[in-house]
Amino acid sequence: KKIEHKSAMLSLANAFNKKDLSDFIERLKKFLNLEEKTNISFIGEPKIDGLSLNLLYENGKLKTASTRGDGKIGEDVSNNIINVIGIPKQLNGWEHPKEIEIRGEIFLNKKDFIKLNSNLQEKHKFSNPRNAAAGSLRQLDPNITKTRPLRFIAHGLGYTEKKYMTVNEFYSELKLWGIPNSNLTNTFNSIDSMMDYYHVIEKKRSSLKYDIDGVVFKIHSYDLHDRLGFVGKNPRWAIALKFSAEKTSTKIIDIDFQVGRTGAITPVGRLEEVNIGGVLVSNATLHNFDEIAKKDIRIGDIVQIQRAGDVIPQVIKVIEKAKNRNNIISPPKFCPVCNGNVSKE
Repeated sequence: KKIEHKSAMLSLANAFNKKDLSDFIERLKKFLNLEEKTNISFIGEPKIDGLSLNLLYENGKLKTASTRGDGKIGEDVSNNIINVIGIPKQLNGWEHPKEIEIRGEIFLNKKDFIKLNSNLQEKHKFSNPRNAAAGSLRQLDPNITKTRPLRFIAHGLGYTEKKYMTVNEFYSELKLWGIPNSNLTNTFNSIDSMMDYYHVIEKKRSSLKYDIDGVVFKIHSYDLHDRLGFVGKNPRWAIALKFSAEKTSTKIIDIDFQVGRTGAITPVGRLEEVNIGGVLVSNATLHNFDEIAKKDIRIGDIVQIQRAGDVIPQVIKVIEKAKNRNNIISPPKFCPVCNGNVSKE
């Protein structure tokens, strides 16, 4: 069954660096006929890597739930969201708009994804939490969907019969109604503060319970949303500043040693699990002990890792040193497998 959205469900244009973000802001000012020095107020939040969902509430009661589809017409998944955490059938409180569309993401926490996959046969396993969330929501049998620990977080407003002035005003209502939104949301009026936020969120990425693939910046004022409108299927008033597909940052939890076929001992960093290019990564090679010393890598540090192709990810550099740093890891005196003496060639 298909459902027509009351307001178009747009997809965001992407930015990949500071210049892209600067160009975006410049285009906004040009369209709005603002002077270059004029500051625009933005709201920023992590971009959850999930499946977009549109919830229609009538007088506080959930009427339908649908996927984005082509932006105008989506797939009816109303029977499959009954047990989703964060979607109340009845909004809290008593003053609700006659009709309102609330947009957000369906997702799985990383731990829930690992647990789900561990109970599936190899051929039915999902490659990442996003695919698991999408596959679970679109199940033909709603009883299977009910067993999956899906969650919802709101981030957008579609059609509404109530006039909101700012995004924060709408988000305040969401909290009153019992619908979660990001607790990492912030407001900005300069590109430098926006980039600082982007880097802060990138550092937090591996420690968050769910996958994110960037940061969304959108204009705070709904009046400006209306003035700006959209181009193609993208709103002019928002952009997604994406993380690199091959690089990200995470924390080194431990460093241990692997013994290869030739007897060579390689140090391996055990990481806070993080998604790179659709693959969950929890280990990275540190190459050798000279490399560890050269890059000054220690347990507890936040590091940048890179994954190229199917090779094991590698640690590129330390981004943030641990507060109480341990001594640098030294080569073991005895083989971790056979306990024999170790010598350096």
